[in-house]
Amino acid sequence: MTFAKATSLQSALNGKSQIANGKLLCSAEGEYKEISPDWQFLVTYDNQAIKVWRIADGKLLFSAQGDYKRISPDWQFLVTSDDGNSKVWRIADGRLLYSAKGKYKAISPDWQFLLIYDKYDENPKVWRIADGQLLCSAQGKYKEISPDWQFLLIYDKYDENPKVWRIADGQLLCSAQGKYKEISQDWQFLVTSGYDGKNPKVWRIADGQLLCSAEGNYQAISQDWQFLVTSGYDGKNPKVWRIADGQLLCSAQGNYKEISQDWQFLVTFDNDYRHSNDYKNPKVWRLNLVNTQSYFLHKFTDQLTVQDMNLLQDLRKNPVSNYVYPVVTDKQKTWLDLMIKLAEYNLSFDVDITEDSPTLEMSDFDIEIEG
Repeated sequence: MTFAKATSLQSALNGKSQIANGKLLCSAEGEYKEISPDWQFLVTYDNQAIKVWRIADGKLLFSAQGDYKRISPDWQFLVTSDDGNSKVWRIADGRLLYSAKGKYKAISPDWQFLLIYDKYDENPKVWRIADGQLLCSAQGKYKEISPDWQFLLIYDKYDENPKVWRIADGQLLCSAQGKYKEISQDWQFLVTSGYDGKNPKVWRIADGQLLCSAEGNYQAISQDWQFLVTSGYDGKNPKVWRIADGQLLCSAQGNYKEISQDWQFLVTFDNDYRHSNDYKNPKVWRLNLVNTQSYFLHKFTDQLTVQDMNLLQDLRKNPVSNYVYPVVTDKQKTWLDLMIKLAEYNLSFDVDITEDSPTLEMSDFDIEIEG
């Protein structure tokens, strides 16, 4: 929303005044609250009233009853609360733009939306300031709101299950089960766990679908939200899961310490020293998180290399001490056998051509096509 700026604050100020050395410019009444970044305005609280003063000449520009909550970055608008009501004011002319019943919680960066909550049931509500329309009325306790003010995260007051609401139409998108752990930056995915912190689950917010239900204690999640790390008690034997289908990809031995940002390497240390801060005998594991099926099917549209062939054969083997291979089921082994045969067949047509290769002269010939 864009507020009507018929009388902007700047025009009401009649320009700036030069500050003379040692001259008292403004003697305001009340408790100091805030001063503008350009040092032109001052906010005080006096006798249950919020007041805005112009520093250049000490003039009182605005006064409203209520508690001070927030002022806009351009110092054109102000939020107050009074007797359980949240109000938005325009400072230039002291006009009340909007008043909603409920306790103030937050206001959007563009000052288009106001978030309040009921003082009795604590249910959060989002109002559009321009026309005073209630957009979203969620049931539960407020937890977080997305930076773009498109989604609202709350948790149930009784079982603490997190829920995500779409603000534009007030629709409940995702009702997850378990204790809230974290949410993706783009607000597409949500992580919950059991109330003991074990067995994390990843939910897709758009349709509330459970994507991945992993076993163990939650440890970390990749920045692109493709992979998840869990471990046993005290971080033992970490496992890496693919979120898209909930498949267990890798399993390492030892106690989990950390994982690289690109999720190619994993550090563990000996179980015997799990209570030590020294992290004795660390081991670094190289992870293979390639979606082998989609990867090699895509490669067949081009051409498999010898390195691809070696990787296929490695995947077919059992894990070795310095490499964490995906956990391969019997069904996947059958698929890998087929891929290896196809790779061998495909590579059999490769011909090395060098600059010294002799040319083959051929005489003219005719090609006859029947039909």
